Amino acid sequence: MNSSVLKLAAAITFVLALFLAYAGYRMSEQYAEQGSVKQAEEQKQQEAQILVVVAKKPLAAYSIIDRDSVVVAPVSIAPKNYFTTIDEVAGKMPLVDIDAGAPVTSRYFSDANALARIVPDKHQAIAFEVNDVSAVGGFLRPGDSVDILVYLRGGAGSAEAQSRVLLSDIRVLAFEEKIIDRPEGVPDDEQ
Repeated sequence: MNSSVLKLAAAITFVLALFLAYAGYRMSEQYAEQGSVKQAEEQKQQEAQILVVVAKKPLAAYSIIDRDSVVVAPVSIAPKNYFTTIDEVAGKMPLVDIDAGAPVTSRYFSDANALARIVPDKHQAIAFEVNDVSAVGGFLRPGDSVDILVYLRGGAGSAEAQSRVLLSDIRVLAFEEKIIDRPEGVPDDEQ
């Protein structure tokens, strides 16, 4: 081979080496940029996680929760009415079973029962069977005041049927699947 062909081959090889070096440099920059973006996204997800009280083991209904049964753990989606400290949960009794790993929320406890919150202290609630006739044709609503009547049929001791007022001016707390709920911010001692 003559020297001019060798010089041309060397020049082409040199230009090709420069091109490959530049391409490798750009690829490494892009790879590093993707890694930093991915790392920033992971860090955002970790920062977005919320600390919530979670059951370490299955918690049985109507058993008092001890401090060793729950732990504060990060979750990425905040449940409604969650607890943030173990002290808020320890000593409480859930109304239903709580699975291991489930966030402990106020709905598991009696104070979250809307009907139980409606009944004031030192008062009792009673249930009555109500049909369309006694529900005023379906116009009865939670919050209405009603009189409870008892119907007595005529029988051996009585010649005619009677109706009497059993309870007067009673508040309807729930009817069908509808329930009256106290507005937020209203103290519990108000009627």
